[in-house]
Amino acid sequence: MKQLDKKQYVIYSRKSKFTGKGESIENQIEMCRQYITMHFDEEAAESTLLFSF
Repeated sequence: MKQLDKKQYVIYSRKSKFTGKGESIENQIEMCRQYITMHFDEEAAESTLLFSF
């Protein structure tokens, strides 16, 4: 069986319920998408799975 080299990227973002501090979930997602675009490509960033809590 031939193995494909296609990678899947996942962004996991969350807001602290304990302190309420930290970056907004939307800002975390945008920063991660920018990182993926810079280091891989825009297609990878657009097809990224999102998990937000």
